[in-house]
Amino acid sequence: MVYMASYAIIMYMAQYKVPQDVEADDKLLGPFTFRQFVYLLIAGGLIAIGVWLFQLFPLLALIPLPPVLFFGALAYLFERISRWRRI
Repeated sequence: MVYMASYAIIMYMAQYKVPQDVEADDKLLGPFTFRQFVYLLIAGGLIAIGVWLFQLFPLLALIPLPPVLFFGALAYLFERISRWRRI
């Protein structure tokens, strides 16, 4: 009788799923988290500014190049690090 009662309790508790990785960042767009997405938005905006500056004078397009490379590298590296943490 005690065995049946404990079996019923175990079966009842086994219905709930436990989250496996609660500290993982939520993905916003594809494999990118919110932070990575913001870095990509900044890099995209700077690329748009660079295109506009290139239309004015081609050498002015070099001004936003270092921040574009910086924020693009940040988004890429954070994505690589988050993949590495999942392994």
